[in-house]
Amino acid sequence: MKKFLTTTLIFFCLPFMFITILEVVILPPNFFTYSIFSAIVYNSNFPHIGNFYPNVKLESIEEGDLGHHTIYSIPKKSIWITDKFGYRNNEFIEQADILLIGDSFIHGGGLTQEQTITRVLSSRFSDSLKVYNFAVANLSDFDCFLKKGFIKKPKMIIFEKVERNNVSEIILFNNKKSWEDKLKIINKIVNDNGLSVLPDRFLKFSFFNWCSARLKDKPSLGIPSPVDSKMLFLQGKKAIQRNENDLKNNVNVISIYKKYCDSLEIEFLYLPIPNKESVYYKLVPFQKQPNYLFKLDSLLSKSNIPTVNTLKVYNEWILKNENNKELLYHYDDSHWNANGVNIVADELEKLIRGNKKFNKIISK
Repeated sequence: MKKFLTTTLIFFCLPFMFITILEVVILPPNFFTYSIFSAIVYNSNFPHIGNFYPNVKLESIEEGDLGHHTIYSIPKKSIWITDKFGYRNNEFIEQADILLIGDSFIHGGGLTQEQTITRVLSSRFSDSLKVYNFAVANLSDFDCFLKKGFIKKPKMIIFEKVERNNVSEIILFNNKKSWEDKLKIINKIVNDNGLSVLPDRFLKFSFFNWCSARLKDKPSLGIPSPVDSKMLFLQGKKAIQRNENDLKNNVNVISIYKKYCDSLEIEFLYLPIPNKESVYYKLVPFQKQPNYLFKLDSLLSKSNIPTVNTLKVYNEWILKNENNKELLYHYDDSHWNANGVNIVADELEKLIRGNKKFNKIISK
């Protein structure tokens, strides 16, 4: 009887083992996912450096993070390329002129490779300026990479943060020889050889999650607008409304960012990105537009911290193009679209061209 049960168990497990091996070893990482992002982002704590699998080049038809597998989804062609550290760049740049640090808006959620803010800025300067996408990351990650010698000091850091998230304090890397230091060296060896990818893919159980989602008919993550049902929001009316403490704390931390960059003789620019709800507040609907980013811009300006009032820029574009149906964010995604990227790139280009540090490089 025991032998029969064992044989039966093996018989039933074999197909699942076969599918798992097929998925992890042969099929592309995004075979059972709605986007390349969700396929190549690390989910496990297995040693790795960047947030994404290194040395990836994938092409896919994707759906937005708010409407995938629903009637609201709008398929888009997407290409993802990551460098040896797992950051979304066509190639690794050891010493960039401009380092873009931030969240999923910087790495380009919902965008194909050439639409990311990094690639757009590179094309604006005909690649005369080396622009590097260091996202998802923060200044603690930058400090670690710099002290470990993985990258060299850039001329400028553009630090981005979406409105709904607070900025995090810098934790300076201790460069003393320690077990933590040795572990980071081991991580680099593992990362450079792609040894972190297979176990992470195995632990994702993408096929089983896909089957489970299809059986449960998992609904969209997005909240449809009662004004325009095609427009999906991440938080809707529950979008976080910042209080005075949030404002004060964020300004203090950003001031520390500026001082840190000043100490290294690196130009610093803060780039806040509005929540989709703040830009299209009438569709949420809110009675009035959330004004947190305006308050933040005012306080940063008073503290002589360079920043871009992105919400003001977007408001002006919408007012000027009120008969234009083109959006700044995707209908079915929480991120900006190519148009939203280009409008912000216009502002960044003006600031960069007006910076004396870059004049000689650009004019070559």
